[in-house]
Amino acid sequence: MNNEQQYDHLFRDQRQIPRRDSSLDSAAMTLGIVSIGISFLMPVFLPLILGTIGIIVALISRGYQPHLSRSARTGLTCSIIGIVGNIIFAIVIFFSAINLLRSGEMRDEMNRISSQMYGYSMDELLESSFGYDMEDLLNQFGLTGEEN
Repeated sequence: MNNEQQYDHLFRDQRQIPRRDSSLDSAAMTLGIVSIGISFLMPVFLPLILGTIGIIVALISRGYQPHLSRSARTGLTCSIIGIVGNIIFAIVIFFSAINLLRSGEMRDEMNRISSQMYGYSMDELLESSFGYDMEDLLNQFGLTGEEN
């Protein structure tokens, strides 16, 4: 019995471990990068979905290996950055919109531009489309008054 046959039983289990699929690594990295790119163009839904799928694919790509590959780690990191960036961007847009509506001067300017472009002010469009008066809506949520 030569040395290779003598120790063959020790390495048999290692050869049966499935190899990592590099296409999942690439998919996770692509989804993460796209999630970052889209998070500033389309806030909320699409980046969250792509980022979540990127995280899942990155974790699945590990298989039975103890560690993630470099591209899977990159995909995981990019997906997390895309989700967090998307959430921060959505919060900034939300509070900017509230401040825009609270400021009388900004609302008047928005109404003036809307009237020039569409023939109706934003307040009129909101009231005719949804049945809400802007002043009543702002009063209901306690957003009236000028900013300090």
